[in-house]
Amino acid sequence: MFPALRFDIADLPEHRRLDGLISAIDECFYPCETLMSSRVLTDDRLTVVDVGPIRAGRVRADPMVVHRTPRLIRRRVGDYLFVPVPLQHKVHLRQRGREAEIDGSCFGFTATAESYSYEQPEKFEMITLRIDADQVRSRVPHVEDLTATGFPALGGAGAMFLDYARSFCINAERLDRPTGMFAVRHLLDLFALAVTSGDHVPGPAESAVREAHRQRILRHVEAHLADPSLSTQSVAQDLRLSDRYIQKLLSEREQTLSGLIRDRRVSEARRLLVDPTNRGRSISTIAFQVGYADPAYFSRVFREAVGLSPRDYRNRERVRPDGDAAGRQAGRRSGLPALPPPGGED
Repeated sequence: MFPALRFDIADLPEHRRLDGLISAIDECFYPCETLMSSRVLTDDRLTVVDVGPIRAGRVRADPMVVHRTPRLIRRRVGDYLFVPVPLQHKVHLRQRGREAEIDGSCFGFTATAESYSYEQPEKFEMITLRIDADQVRSRVPHVEDLTATGFPALGGAGAMFLDYARSFCINAERLDRPTGMFAVRHLLDLFALAVTSGDHVPGPAESAVREAHRQRILRHVEAHLADPSLSTQSVAQDLRLSDRYIQKLLSEREQTLSGLIRDRRVSEARRLLVDPTNRGRSISTIAFQVGYADPAYFSRVFREAVGLSPRDYRNRERVRPDGDAAGRQAGRRSGLPALPPPGGED
């Protein structure tokens, strides 16, 4: 069975309820600036359950506005996707200049590594998924480009995902480990299918066909990240698209292919540098792994993007306290029971 972390505002005296709820939200999800529309709270409850890389939640709460700010992001408490699924009323998501209104007819998500805002204007009940972002990136490269987007859920892949997500959150606490990890893999696959099916609500400069091509480009970049010859020309040739069309597709999101390749290589290098299994690997080896034949050039690119050399970054991250562990300690200080460290996907 998977243990649950619970919070019920009725367990606290009235003068501690507001601070208690805000602390519980930070502990159950991740640190945010939470503004409640009322200081009189009577029926707010949270339950979360860790099933491998997914934290499934059930929430009843008063109206609120939540901001994930750069100051809080710098605390580096995990890298997640947050998927709210309201069981009544609506929520509003804003990220990367986009806005989506989420209700029973569609779903959306935000990425916690970037600033966003979330608004719930009425008292609400919902289920939530907090998913380790790397688990989704392996299925949907650059999934962050789809945040604060409405994905229809009245049929097709979106409906399948939401039906499964509701059942998963309701039953997570009662699953045995083999069943839970089996369910996690299916949930992640359904989520990936739902956000890449081309069914999302199109914007004025976007169509399902263009988004399908764009996802082909992103997947190709991800699959060939270690190839030093990866370039706009090679991508165009392999995908049988023109250079100009590729750049036009990406410019709609204020991107360039060369910038996208660089950002993904730096991001992957950051991951490899702090991975304990790579402790004995040299900076040059990691440079080759992310497609840089010249380690000196890799170091210059990395420093420009991160502000530290690869070596200094690795040394700094080795001594940084683990964010999730620190969060669990904070939970114990606030009186909430602690969950065990989350496990990875089997």
